[in-house]
Amino acid sequence: DELLVSGGEKMEKALEKLESGALMLCLDDEHPTSKEQCAERFLTGGVSSGYNRWFDKSIQLICTNNGKSGLMGEHSMMDGMPIVGLADHITKTSYEDAKNKTYSDFPSDVYSEIEDVFEDVHVSTGAHECIGKGPCNEFVLLYASFMHYVVYVLYDSAWTISVKSNRAYFFIYMIRSTSFLGAAKSDFYKLIGDHELNVQSFQGYGSNYIKKAGFSPDAYVQMAIQLATARLWGKQGGTYEATQMRPFLHGRTETTRSVSPASAAFVKAMGPRPRQDAKNGETRTEKVALLHEAVASHVKYIGEAAKGNGIDRHLLGLSMEVADGEDAPALFAHPLYVRSKTWRVSTSHLTHPNFDNWGFGEVVPDGVGIGYAVKADSCVFNITARKEHDWTGRLSHLLEEALLEMQTMIDMDKPTASKL
Repeated sequence: DELLVSGGEKMEKALEKLESGALMLCLDDEHPTSKEQCAERFLTGGVSSGYNRWFDKSIQLICTNNGKSGLMGEHSMMDGMPIVGLADHITKTSYEDAKNKTYSDFPSDVYSEIEDVFEDVHVSTGAHECIGKGPCNEFVLLYASFMHYVVYVLYDSAWTISVKSNRAYFFIYMIRSTSFLGAAKSDFYKLIGDHELNVQSFQGYGSNYIKKAGFSPDAYVQMAIQLATARLWGKQGGTYEATQMRPFLHGRTETTRSVSPASAAFVKAMGPRPRQDAKNGETRTEKVALLHEAVASHVKYIGEAAKGNGIDRHLLGLSMEVADGEDAPALFAHPLYVRSKTWRVSTSHLTHPNFDNWGFGEVVPDGVGIGYAVKADSCVFNITARKEHDWTGRLSHLLEEALLEMQTMIDMDKPTASKL
């Protein structure tokens, strides 16, 4: 609104053109190398490139100076699968294919020229106030930082309003837009500084090993997340895994709840830290059996959620039926219900052979966000949280520890092959 007031009709038309684009292409003067550096740049842009984003845009394609590329999707409009389809198309299109494309390959209504939509837009509004007088024909720009305003002192009769004589007067134009921009910049830097990100690129094994051991890769990794977060906090936290409901018309997602009696039993048996008791056959076999039960329970829940038999979207629909001024059912205020809907561990799984990493932010202040991929021979976790907790590095270590511990007990529990 401030931009529209400041820039007038030209600003409105420029913003309309900006919003009409299907996507935003962001060219960054950056040279990120590691998965973590790329994740930080592609998630927020960071302090150095955050100005080069338009976060209202549903899709932003980001390219850096050293050839790294990423995609940012705004979640309210769409879920992961449409974005995966677009990214899949991009990664499968070779430079040669793109080079051979001509404008005739595109629909006739596609605008092909490049223009600066803000070229003729001038932000120059604000209240003016006479504070003195004196003949002069200069233009001076002063910064009144204590007021967070830009102060323009204009000494030109063309800009003045005659009050008592034809002599020029001093006028101050306080541009409120500058104040808003400064505040937005400060808020953005603080938001980035308040959060931290860690990438655990686990190279020990991946889906090939997990399937050979008799487990669902996704559910197995979810149990590793349960064990790691329980060891981080001393207890399990409400865990959300996004489950696709694409078979339904306008279907989006349902919640798969990873905390269950079966996962709780597995986490309890594993303990708050590795016990180095893998050589104890009875204990080891019990733990492996509990892992199988926890994984099977999770797979069953995902299957039901995908068919529309989850509970969270139904409860959401019921809560939305409560009219303004009407008392909601007691269930929605019950402490256990509120706790169960507090997603301290927000997770989602997306694996693609051409995607190096992916992720998102935590959804509650005292929680973590974990985007993960289970590749053939590796697992990648993108971990986010508020910096004040100092959780991401520790959780990264605990995830690696859990995956190695689970592998050790599975391998040692295998029947020894006969040498005869």
